[in-house]
Amino acid sequence: MLLELARHMGVTASTMSLQVEQLVRKGYVTRDRDARDGRRLMLRLSASGVRVREANSVLDTERVAKMLARLSPEERAAGITGLALLAKAASEQTEELEKRRKPRRGRLPV
Repeated sequence: MLLELARHMGVTASTMSLQVEQLVRKGYVTRDRDARDGRRLMLRLSASGVRVREANSVLDTERVAKMLARLSPEERAAGITGLALLAKAASEQTEELEKRRKPRRGRLPV
């Protein structure tokens, strides 16, 4: 889970480990052993973490609905097109980073 999170955020596992440790100490994240594989740690938002996320999220469904209601149909369509372009660019960038991280066969990473 930690490695997946680090990969998703584009940081090293050690950097992500330090950040998660701070979130655990502050009570925003909990660490539990995976019931199916005791070697794995599962990270979860605590109740405090959920409250912070909800208080700071611009993607709250009610807030999004109110924002969309302010837009004309043309503006909403333009916004959706823009979001699709951003999602495409993010996907391409993630693929690029993954290719750079994986060493080629027979070659050592630089």
